[in-house]
Amino acid sequence: MLNLPDGAWVFIHVARQEHQKNHLGLIAAFEPVWQGHPDARLLLVGREGNSSAEIQQRLEVSPARDAILSLGHRSDVSELLRCADVFVLPSHYEGLSGAMIEAMEAELPVICSDLDGLREGCEPDRSALLCDPKRPESIAAAMNRMLDEPDLAQRLGTRGRELFLERFTLEASCQGMLAFFQSVVARNRRAGRTTH
Repeated sequence: MLNLPDGAWVFIHVARQEHQKNHLGLIAAFEPVWQGHPDARLLLVGREGNSSAEIQQRLEVSPARDAILSLGHRSDVSELLRCADVFVLPSHYEGLSGAMIEAMEAELPVICSDLDGLREGCEPDRSALLCDPKRPESIAAAMNRMLDEPDLAQRLGTRGRELFLERFTLEASCQGMLAFFQSVVARNRRAGRTTH
């Protein structure tokens, strides 16, 4: 589908092309990773946005430009996730990320920014490695760790899939909502209030 070389280790970033999503920081981080691991590849997936021109300019001068595939908007994200080895989301700010949850469903290990919203969806050092989005070297260190410790990457991906099944399926979400409403009713009863 993507004509990737045999044995390529594929990082994937799924996000619209906006400053928030930190494509430039990710590209800067990937360059030294690729220099040490020439078989590494980076897929950038997501619709155009306010940062598109800047991203394109940066890619044109990147020493790793031939190892970075900017795929734009795609309707086959779930298939692309299954072609990848690691999901990376080094956002400057972020809530609970739907793309990260999709990656966990696909059993991908996650590298993400150390932000409250992203911590909500993962378990640091158990399903994800956290990084400082303002420091490309922090993102690169997490990427290199995935490459250098494949057993760790596999454990993170396995735990991420387990978390997806525990928290993010429709059944798990409904059970969570039911438990929440039951706790509200119980609290109101203890306080002597009735619910309608």
